Amino acid sequence: MAEVNILRELQHPCIVRYFDRFIDKKNLKIFIIMEYCQGGDLQQIIKRCAKSNDHIQEEFIWKIFSQVVSGLHFCHRRQDATQINRGESNTTNKAQESNPQKILHRDLKPGNIFLDSANDAKLGDFGLARVMNQDSMFAHTHVGTPYYMSPELINEQKYNEKSDIWSLGCIIYEMAALRPPFKAQNHLSLAMKIKAGKFDRIPDRYSEDLWRVIEWMLN
Repeated sequence: MAEVNILRELQHPCIVRYFDRFIDKKNLKIFIIMEYCQGGDLQQIIKRCAKSNDHIQEEFIWKIFSQVVSGLHFCHRRQDATQINRGESNTTNKAQESNPQKILHRDLKPGNIFLDSANDAKLGDFGLARVMNQDSMFAHTHVGTPYYMSPELINEQKYNEKSDIWSLGCIIYEMAALRPPFKAQNHLSLAMKIKAGKFDRIPDRYSEDLWRVIEWMLN
């Protein structure tokens, strides 16, 4: 139900659209009716390219990057947009809404970025998402998929929307290199690599601009 409540608020072209939900009380199940994404997810594309020893075109990587950033910006700065659209002149109301009500995705990974029939990216699976109220600057609960966790999460520290940006950096890196930037045989070794923050450059076929953007996100 928490996921449904979040999804109802997220009407954006780069987020999988929520339509309705119904509850099977007898079996204690909830069914969520959502936009159909014919193109599958990014994980399928990455696996297919790795298996065939192919690569993903840089133009497509930039497209996915810009669309996911657009969806994340809407989540992270949702109330800012509401305030601007209202154009309120009441200074008291403005002061009350000065802090955006952020939504942190908290589980960004290739399998949660879906593609429609035009291969446009849609953020999905907000089951671990967290709404940050006006008084909260950081979240504390440590959830997510290990390969895409930020150093804050690995260290069990407080974190904010920057953790989503770190996860996106891991995803864009994986689209280019066909493997995550940090990989290990066990959780402890993975944690040490993430905290060290060292990773190889993406293949030379990709531009310096793409590499620079990845470095920014993984910083």
